[in-house]
Amino acid sequence: MNKKATLRKMVENWFEFKGMSLVPRIGYGKYGVYPDPYPNPCNSSRWESDLEHTAGLWKLTKLIQQNFPGEVFEYWELQDALEIADIHEIGEQVTGDVCDDGDRDARTLDTIEREFIKKTYLVGYSKKMAKHLYKRFVEFQERSTCFGRTMYCCDKCEAILQGLFYEKQGRGGRLYYITASRLELEAARRTNSYDLVDVWLYSFVKNAHGYEYFELFIDLIVTAGQIIRGTDDPFPWLGDMIKQLKD
Repeated sequence: MNKKATLRKMVENWFEFKGMSLVPRIGYGKYGVYPDPYPNPCNSSRWESDLEHTAGLWKLTKLIQQNFPGEVFEYWELQDALEIADIHEIGEQVTGDVCDDGDRDARTLDTIEREFIKKTYLVGYSKKMAKHLYKRFVEFQERSTCFGRTMYCCDKCEAILQGLFYEKQGRGGRLYYITASRLELEAARRTNSYDLVDVWLYSFVKNAHGYEYFELFIDLIVTAGQIIRGTDDPFPWLGDMIKQLKD
């Protein structure tokens, strides 16, 4: 490939990446949380974007590797982890951010996102790297390897930490019964809370309790909850749920 063609594919890749700033995170909006403390609900551009989530995922992934070197991600895996952070929301430019609330058709959405990423975003990489990252992305979607499961945990943990950050700002989201899925209603009932963080944490525990580094992510979320909620036990329901799942 000549230099001009290489530069062109680099620019097109950058445009695809920056396009994530236009994809709103519907999950937060569903709970009534917006980046602007006084939002115009009709102006979805003021919702948190996929690009903001991606930046948070980069930071969280780097912090985990730097503070637990070789325990979670080996240093050589960090680049792959950051690349998956880059890639994992790109497909939502065609699907939109469909809430992971237990009711979405994940298989169909995953297939659409894979094809979009392969045909658009990954053409900005060398063929060898594109093939490697596509394989890693499938691992992430299917949670078929330790790496994929760990990146899934990073992704969900970042969303929960962001929810706690909104609580810190005095505008934590709450579930609306009329728009709630069955899983969300189950979470609200079992946690005795309609708060976004409790509902999402319940779902995370239910899905990830058997994963390799689950306890590390729970410790991280509990620590954040202690800081934001100002109590040693920010999730009173959590210990019993984890014990029941282990039993």
